[in-house]
Amino acid sequence: MLSVWVLNVGQGDSIVVRFPDGSWGVVDSNVPPNGQEPPALTLLQKNGAERLAFVCLTHPHADHYSGLARILQSYEGRVDEFWMFSVDTSHVRQFLNYQHRTNATTGRGQRRYAELQTVFEIFWKMDKAGFAHRLVGGLRLPPLGGVDIDCLAPLSKDINEYQAQLVRHADSGGYLVDENLLSAVLRLRFVGSTILLSSDAPTKAWPMMWKESKKRGESFAADAVKVSHHGSRQGHHEGIWRKILSDRPTHAAISAGVGHGHPEYAVLKSLFDLGVRLHCTNFPEHCSKSKPTDMSKFDGLPSGVRMRLFMLDQSENPPLSPCNGDIRFDLNPDGTCNVAHQFEGFCPMHL
Repeated sequence: MLSVWVLNVGQGDSIVVRFPDGSWGVVDSNVPPNGQEPPALTLLQKNGAERLAFVCLTHPHADHYSGLARILQSYEGRVDEFWMFSVDTSHVRQFLNYQHRTNATTGRGQRRYAELQTVFEIFWKMDKAGFAHRLVGGLRLPPLGGVDIDCLAPLSKDINEYQAQLVRHADSGGYLVDENLLSAVLRLRFVGSTILLSSDAPTKAWPMMWKESKKRGESFAADAVKVSHHGSRQGHHEGIWRKILSDRPTHAAISAGVGHGHPEYAVLKSLFDLGVRLHCTNFPEHCSKSKPTDMSKFDGLPSGVRMRLFMLDQSENPPLSPCNGDIRFDLNPDGTCNVAHQFEGFCPMHL
């Protein structure tokens, strides 16, 4: 069985993978507000993971790399490979200068930059030793426990566009570089089932990914998807989602924190109308602010559900409790996909 945890870390991605042979991998990390240990590290230690087959950083946003240095340091000498977004060697200095300039204005930003710098140093060390991969679309990564792993994005065109932006804005004081262009999209295929880990891939990247897969004669259908960019419109492409839908129900996990505007209602409605089964780590902001007027529609529901909906209806502030919390996808040898939640929250989208 292939198990993939999409952890509730507030705003951001933190994904842990357990392969059928018992090996482990980490894709991105974030630490929730006031958190001390990265939840991914806590999960690994709780499950007795002694070694990591890989650690992956999809792109250089703090809600994807916070706590990653802590994980790498905790498993020092016990990480087989490091996969990271690709920036050409000739642009690395410009990249780091840009990161420093955009983060150096606050103490928190300086800590973020220091962590990213630490992560880069570890990557360079492992790259020099031959244990690293620079992620680019079309790359076939080493299979693990019978699971095929492909990198679908970013394509070289997007990497080049990002690096051109770096050069153009080298002396700019504004935050004008779109780092989501670097977002690595990973596809894990086990027997007859597929899961897509979409990072923050922008909308325009999806047609290109689909076209490249079609050229290779590969199906783009998936049984489970970590939704791009926390359910933002900037990562959603309804036309490509129609090609993602599998013959079986397609499940979608949305990793977002209340207060950031994600996920957007239009994206949720689009997915819901397509028949996608939605799973959210936290209450979407539009749900927490909904004001249903006809409470009779909740008649017959369990009392706990009615109370939760009543609180949702009365509250002017986002609820403190998450919706589903941690989400786990289990892809089974018979091709089926099971989903488990930390909390069984009630979703107003299903009314």
